[in-house]
Amino acid sequence: MNKQEAKVASKRIREESSKLNHAPLVTLFEIDLSEIAIDETLSRNLRLASATQALAAVPDMIFRFHNNMSLLKPTVGAGAVIAPPIWFGGVKYVAAPIQASGFEVSTKGTLPRPKLSLTVNTEGVEFISILKNLMKDLGDLSNAKVTRIRTFSKYLDYQNFYVTNGDGSKATPERTIVERIPDDLTPDPNATLPKDIYYIDRKSMEDKQSLEFELSSILELDGMVLPSRLMAQRRCTFNYRGEGCCYEYGQDNNDNQCFSVADWKKIHRSTGASHELNLPNLAPPMANEKDELLGGSKGVVRNKKTDSGGNDISDDFYVSNSNTNKPNCWKKNTVYPPKSAVYINVAGINYYYVAKFWDCDADGNNCGNTSVPSNDPPPNTKYWEPDVCSKTIKGCKIRWNAGTPAGMSSSNPFKGSAGVHLPFGGWPGINRKA
Repeated sequence: MNKQEAKVASKRIREESSKLNHAPLVTLFEIDLSEIAIDETLSRNLRLASATQALAAVPDMIFRFHNNMSLLKPTVGAGAVIAPPIWFGGVKYVAAPIQASGFEVSTKGTLPRPKLSLTVNTEGVEFISILKNLMKDLGDLSNAKVTRIRTFSKYLDYQNFYVTNGDGSKATPERTIVERIPDDLTPDPNATLPKDIYYIDRKSMEDKQSLEFELSSILELDGMVLPSRLMAQRRCTFNYRGEGCCYEYGQDNNDNQCFSVADWKKIHRSTGASHELNLPNLAPPMANEKDELLGGSKGVVRNKKTDSGGNDISDDFYVSNSNTNKPNCWKKNTVYPPKSAVYINVAGINYYYVAKFWDCDADGNNCGNTSVPSNDPPPNTKYWEPDVCSKTIKGCKIRWNAGTPAGMSSSNPFKGSAGVHLPFGGWPGINRKA
């Protein structure tokens, strides 16, 4: 939405809201699980069965519902009345028995804590059943983002009222699919009242037929203290390879094929070219969260395995000083032999993995040199070993000490006349207050 579109949408909403007989108000809901599903999958380093099921039905992991059962003409199927979906901004919102309350803002100085209720049964909406299954793996959906969108029926897509072409325009000749069409129908995905954005704080009730969540605002400051950054003596509080952490390849050293450059610059506080960030030329996968080396001083993989002839095959994974032999974004239909390094990108942060020697006997020996199946991506632990920082000084030294790829990098921002400064995000010099 550009500035002109925003002005037009704002004017339309103001004018319609001021009418005595305005078009029916339509309420839509979005439950965004994309961030918590990714966080949980990466932190536990596994593929959630429920998430796999959900991704097949809802690829972006944003569940969209509406409860405007009387707006459009329902259909009758299998002995039940089925309300049609609502299309808004080219996005489909499924009809569901969902109820929200408590969004009203008071003048008493406290923020509202709305409640969202959904009816769940075996013959109900498939998306809600999937949502309930996801709760088992995603901690009752805590911290999932919930958005309430309100608009007027006249700003909904043509697809709700007419037979349309593939691009959403009205087909010729014009044919309606409902009896009543809003006056002055003008589809506009930007014409909404201010969106109400909340986060699931807790599951307040669950039984065989229903779910209820209590929501909280991101502005809630109860219990918050300043400074808000945790001051830990032995633990780094930076997000590994993300904001605050400078251990990452410069943008011009990545293949940029599976992440947004805009997101990458935002994470690393860049407004221009990658050299402004002073990131190292080399930042290969080095160790797991237990500080067990995936890579030694040259960024090497050491699987400590033997082949069928008893030979040591835990040799080096070579990381050259050129830009031609660095981890690339994982891709479908690509074969990765053992010791190959790849990454996946989530919200501008790269997560690196190294292919294992995986077809070994029960003792971890007699390994073949079999490649990872072409469509088994990280973080499947059978085939991939993750590069994870332990958030300790030792973990920081493994990546930044003199002799490591980043430590030797000509663009190392922490290299000085006295040697390499360790960019540890903890506070080793503080003592716990008695």
